[in-house]
Amino acid sequence: MNRTHLAKAVGIAAFVVIATACSGGASTDTTSTPVASLPATTSTTTTTTTTTTTTTTTTLPPTPRPLTGIDAEISEQQILIAKYSNATKGRPQEGLGLAEMIVEVNVEGGVPRFLAFFQTEYPDLVGPLRSLREVDPKLIAPWDARVVSSGGQRSVRNAVQAVAVEESMDTVRYGYSRQDGRSFLYSVMFDTSQLPDRGWDGDAPNLLTFSPEAPEGEAAPSITVNQSGIHRVTWEYEDGEYLRSQNTTFSSRSAQAPHLDALDEQLTADTVVLLWVVELDTGRRDSASQKVPDFRVTGEGDVTVFRDGVVVEGRWERENESDWFTLVDESGQEIGLAEGRTWYHLIPTYQSAEY
Repeated sequence: MNRTHLAKAVGIAAFVVIATACSGGASTDTTSTPVASLPATTSTTTTTTTTTTTTTTTTLPPTPRPLTGIDAEISEQQILIAKYSNATKGRPQEGLGLAEMIVEVNVEGGVPRFLAFFQTEYPDLVGPLRSLREVDPKLIAPWDARVVSSGGQRSVRNAVQAVAVEESMDTVRYGYSRQDGRSFLYSVMFDTSQLPDRGWDGDAPNLLTFSPEAPEGEAAPSITVNQSGIHRVTWEYEDGEYLRSQNTTFSSRSAQAPHLDALDEQLTADTVVLLWVVELDTGRRDSASQKVPDFRVTGEGDVTVFRDGVVVEGRWERENESDWFTLVDESGQEIGLAEGRTWYHLIPTYQSAEY
């Protein structure tokens, strides 16, 4: 099946379990005094009442982890977002296998980069890091996060600082370093143990809708995502998860190979979401005269969701940047994500996917 893009809906699911234990009772005792010891017409009655109180216990449903929906111990850490390179020279990536959510988005020339989200556990090291782009603050905005990157245009960094804590080289100087053996531009790493204590005491936002039930849909065990004219990603559904492969070089004719992290482990996802978005022109060019793109990520657009080996087509909706994407199918029902890692592809509407 070949799709370039694709419907609309809203659904809400909630549940509360209440357990009640009740008990109660009363007893009455009458005590009489012998008649001879009292005046002829006098008697005394004593009544004793015992009251048992009723205790009601409410059992609340477990709180799932905000980025994965898994019912497990909740970390109190603020969400950390790292801007990763996915250029050929930027591979393999450090720490990416621990990301609980990833957004893949193109920069100039059709080369993709990642926004990787961590909350339950921070990797010791993240990188190689690259610079921020115009779309990034729009995607970072609702998450109350701290952000690491190699920098960016002043206007972009200002926009990030308006919605998140930018842990930049200016403020966390000793956390950043260059890793030996890597190309200079693709060597910036960050040691998360150097993150300063900001006194954050909030709760990580719960912006994602998860569902343990597999949706109805057509079987789609194999996915090819044409992220750009030079970058292609494939996902194969095996043993309950999607295994990621990608181009070994940036060419439409490049061979595919498993996408391995720095631990030599293949990257996987439990849900793959294709968000079809309108590409915008920032008016900027890079040093090679390539257009620097931006993307429209509010309003609505087509979406293709893969989970449990099936595909569901519909629409994404996002009223403003303080929200996240709501995914709805063609019949008007919200599409729940599978518990675990979600991998979002922001794909220009002129690109395509096969499944």
